[in-house]
Parts: sequence; structure tokens; C-alpha cells
Amino acid sequence: MKKRCTAKQKAVCFCSAAMVVCLFLFFFLPPARVSALALCNRLFAASERANAYAYEYFQTPEDQSTALAWALAAVFIISYFGLAVSLRSRLLLLLVAVSAALLQAYLGLSLSPLGNMALFFALGLGIMLFSSPKKTVLPFAALTLLIFVILAALLPGVDAATETLSETVRDSLALVTRQEDALTGENLDSALETRHMNSRTLLTGEEKAAVNREYRLLTVEEQQISQPRWIDYLKIILLLILSAAVVVLPFAPFLYMNARRKKAQETRRMFQSENPREVLCAMFRHAAKYLENGGCGGGNRPFRQWPEGFPERLPESYREQYAACAALFEEAAYSDHPILEAQKEQTRQFLAETERIFFDEADWKEKLRLRYGKCLHE
Repeated sequence: MKKRCTAKQKAVCFCSAAMVVCLFLFFFLPPARVSALALCNRLFAASERANAYAYEYFQTPEDQSTALAWALAAVFIISYFGLAVSLRSRLLLLLVAVSAALLQAYLGLSLSPLGNMALFFALGLGIMLFSSPKKTVLPFAALTLLIFVILAALLPGVDAATETLSETVRDSLALVTRQEDALTGENLDSALETRHMNSRTLLTGEEKAAVNREYRLLTVEEQQISQPRWIDYLKIILLLILSAAVVVLPFAPFLYMNARRKKAQETRRMFQSENPREVLCAMFRHAAKYLENGGCGGGNRPFRQWPEGFPERLPESYREQYAACAALFEEAAYSDHPILEAQKEQTRQFLAETERIFFDEADWKEKLRLRYGKCLHE
């Protein structure tokens, strides 16, 4: 019996095939390849008009149309985003963000501030939706807007130092670099010393040419003209890492919070187990972690002995709840007695009371620590 493909699998296959076809046409179909080269020449020309750059243009007809290249590029981009949505891949969207930043930096051409904000906001929003619940969209949008407002207020326009640095980096990343060494002064004389031509003869020089002008053959050993400047390549690598960090860092807090939230959800997934014994033990151990983080733990002592070290701030009713649930935990963990629904509900109420005391009544710093540091609360 044949297995039917799901809609997701069909979408992934279709988008992947479209991307492969576009790349094949770009490389192996002459009209598409020439159109793509003409499109690159247009980008080079636009970059030269905006910056002090000089490019080596591809050989293409002057009236070459770029419509075919634009059409194939549009199909490739749409298919790429379709593949990212089908796979719900954060990596594919992150690659788009890094590529967009590096391409704009290299060409010295950038979208408008609103265009860049819309592009990176859309990519960040997609990453958030692929990995986080929808309720995180509003905080992400608010933080993005706040960052944009702060940057627009503190760093408006084009910064001359940044622009100069970008041109330096762009020149360092050029595929072909040319260095012209000007020979002047003593260098010029020494260079010409190995190639002399005597245009005088003994007749026209009254037999004094050989006396006044003596030439000798100089043999110069092989020498290294220019040593590799390895430090420039190190700077290039560091600047590339910095560029990637600038793109990734705005999303890092959201990715971190999402990872911690997932860990907290995995911890609480045991609370929904079909085995009541596992549920009771998981909830009691979770409450014990709250006690340990609140400075009320008993270390390596058995759970039933922990109340001896409880501080006075814990109410007597809570101590009684703890003692009863500690006995239920030992019964569930070390015996074969059946666990009733009422006993499981009693432990659930004890956990809720523990969260009220140690989380709900804590300050905002402690709440952040318990939620994102210890992963005890969703």
C-alpha cells in the first residue's frame, strides 16, 4: 500500500524543485546567464554612483535586458520563502537576514530606513512565530519599534566614520585587488640600473663614450616583493562575525526566552501523564525545587524532614500541607499502593500554594530568575 504525501511534503518538494530549476537556468541557459550578468552590471553601476567604488564589468551586450533575470530571481525568492514557511525553519530566515546585511554593506547600497525596518521586522516576526506562541508577537513588535525610535533619535542620517569603515571593509573583501607601486627617486635609478642602452658611438662621441659612461651588468637575486598581510584577513573575519552578530543579537533575547519557556513546558509535561504515580511525584519534586530556590530546602535529607528547617515566615497551614504531600510522595515513589485522584488533586493544590508563596509574592527580579533562569514557571 502506497503512502500518500502530506501537503507539507508536497510544498517542500515543489519549492525545492523550483529553486533548483532557477539555479540551473542561471548557470546553464545562455540567455538567463547573460541577463543575470547584465543585472550585476546594473548593480555595479548603481554602487559606483553612490560610492567611490570601481568594478570590473561583465562582458554583455549594451542593450541586454534584465527582465529574465528579475523573473527567475523572483521565482527563486518566493520558492525560498515558501520552503522556509513549509519547514518552519528559523535558520533559513536567519540566512536571509545575514545575506541582506552583508550584500548591502558590500555594495554600499541600502534600502531606506523604513524598508530595512520592514524587512528585518518581517524576518524576526517569522522566526518568532516559528518557535514561540502568538502572544510573544506583541512584545517583539514593541521592542523592535523602541529600538528603531532610539536609533533614529540618537544616530540619524549617515555616520561618516561608519561609512569610511564600510568602504575599507568593502575594498578588503574585493575579489581582485590591484596594487600600483610608484617608483621615484633612488628607487627609479636603481631599477633602471639593470637596463642601460648606450646610444653613443666612438665616432659621434669623439672616442670618449667608453671613458665617460661605464655600464655594468647587475644580477639581482630573487626576492619577495610583498609579504602577505595576514592581519587584514583577520580583520575581515572579525568584521564578518561582527556583522552576523549585529543581525543575530536583536533576536537573541527572544530565542533565549523561548528556549527557557520550552524547557519549563517539558518539565510540566509530566503533570499530564496518564500514570497518576508519575504525576504526583513530578508535582511534588517541582514544589521541592521552589523550596530549594527559596532557601527552604533540606539538602540531602529526606523530604519528610525538611519542615524542621523551614523559616518562620512559612504559615503553619503550609507546613501541614507539605507534611501530608511528603507522605503521599513516599507512598507513590516507594510502594505499589494505588494513587487516588483525590491524592493527586491534593498534591496539585500544594504545588499551586507553593507557586503562590514563592512566585506570585516575589519581586520582579525573583520572578525573572524563576521563570527564565531556573525554568520553574511558564
